[in-house]
Amino acid sequence: MVELIVADNGCGISHEVRARLFEPFFTTKAPGQGNGLGLATVKGILARRGGSIAIDSEPGRGTCVVVRLPRLLAEQKVHNISGDLDASPPCATVLLVEDNSVVRRSALRLLQESGYTVLEASSGSQALQLCQEHSHGIDLLLVDLAMAGMSGRQVSQKLRGCCPNLRVLYMSGYNPSAAKDREDVVLFRKPFSSDALLQKIRETLNQPPGCTVKRGNP
Repeated sequence: MVELIVADNGCGISHEVRARLFEPFFTTKAPGQGNGLGLATVKGILARRGGSIAIDSEPGRGTCVVVRLPRLLAEQKVHNISGDLDASPPCATVLLVEDNSVVRRSALRLLQESGYTVLEASSGSQALQLCQEHSHGIDLLLVDLAMAGMSGRQVSQKLRGCCPNLRVLYMSGYNPSAAKDREDVVLFRKPFSSDALLQKIRETLNQPPGCTVKRGNP
């Protein structure tokens, strides 16, 4: 195993908060300032790769984070890379719209590593500008359903004006019952696994142009 240890001498974390650190959507931030996806996503990524994360902290004594990952032998690494090269890379451009920088960077890195061309936007207005600049080259809109200023639904409606053949895939970190009456809203829940996101994107791209994927939780 490879072990990465990061420690500080800060104020530490209370027992109550420490017990819930890896719960999806748990956060100590005020409403609208974060959705608590960071550590839950990290733990999921590490678990899928045979790793783990542990946090030791006490109030007034700082915090120590230990990340463990299995070592990859050179022979295994070469084999995996050759397998990846056998797969045809996707020829598609994705417009990623997400106002949470942690989630956006994670999705951006995953999509780029998987061979997609990605246009990145942190707001609806920025997405509209990118659409105007690349109106004929965007195959899929991957957008957060609930964003400040302009919702994912509003972004989709506006973008179809310049990209009528755009396929749309919504992401949501909220309870699916909040959109149960909206047939055109896909409830792809956050946090999501890398495999689930890539599979859903492939499914969406295989739909006819102009399609919004119907309900499909991973």
